[in-house]
Order: sequence, then structure tokens, then C-alpha cells
Amino acid sequence: MCLVKKENSSKIQILKELHLNHQQAPHANATNEHYCSRWIAVKNLAHLRENEALTAAQISHYKDLGISYLVISTSQKNPFSDGSNRSYCLGILLNAQTIKKIRFVKSPSLKTINVGVTCESCSIADCEERQAPPIRLEKEHFNSNMKTAIEKIRHDVL
Repeated sequence: MCLVKKENSSKIQILKELHLNHQQAPHANATNEHYCSRWIAVKNLAHLRENEALTAAQISHYKDLGISYLVISTSQKNPFSDGSNRSYCLGILLNAQTIKKIRFVKSPSLKTINVGVTCESCSIADCEERQAPPIRLEKEHFNSNMKTAIEKIRHDVL
């Protein structure tokens, strides 16, 4: 996946993504939502200084999906564009087989971070990095509660 952040902007865009077997989290969104600031690639872009490259790794645990990825990210100034930085990252789904093969995944220096896809759909309540309220999640809860109330009324009346 390749993320891009323009100079003097806080907006991050997914420029390119490749999923080898099926679309996984994270993925590009067309709704102008705020990508999770806990992603290592986003953190790298936020801390990137002029003429430097940053490489880091973390285990990203998608709490809402119940899956984790080993994510390795490298970020640098985009040589093909004026005023933007890019971050490439490789995510490997962690399961029994990959954990067995990638021995360093259990290293104490590799932090596990709870992440979401976008702030608008994230259920992490105590997120200090949140850039926007979880409006999509709140709307889903509202609709679910409305459906439950209607079913209860229907059951009580019939």
C-alpha cells in the first residue's frame, strides 16, 4: 500500500494498494474519512522530517474485525512530486502459520497497537489520536437500536 501526504496538509490518501487474495483492512475509502492515526505508515508521515527516511514496524490489531497484521512501513519525500511525502507499507495477516514462520513477531520491541480503519467507523473509545467523531459507527448503532425498538413494538402489538 502507498499512502501520500501533501506538504502543509493533514489529509492522507491511499495512492495505491494491492491485496493478493481479497480486499483487506485497511483499504481506500471514497467518503473522505480520516484514516487511523495509529497506523505505523500514518505515524511515519506525521514525524517525517526534510530529507530523511523513516522505517518502522508494528502489529496492527483491528479490534472491530478481530484480526492482526504485522505492518512494516518506510516513508520518505516523494521524488516524483513537489511537496508530498509517501509511505509504503507491507501488511502480513497474522495467523498460526505466519506467527510460526515469522519468529520476530513475538519480539517485545514490536508493539501491538489497536487500530481502526477510519475515525468515523472506529469503536476505540479512548483514542487520543481521533481526528473525527465516530459518526458512521453512531449511525449504525442508532439504526440497530431503531430496528430493535420496532421489532419490540411489533412483537408487543401482534
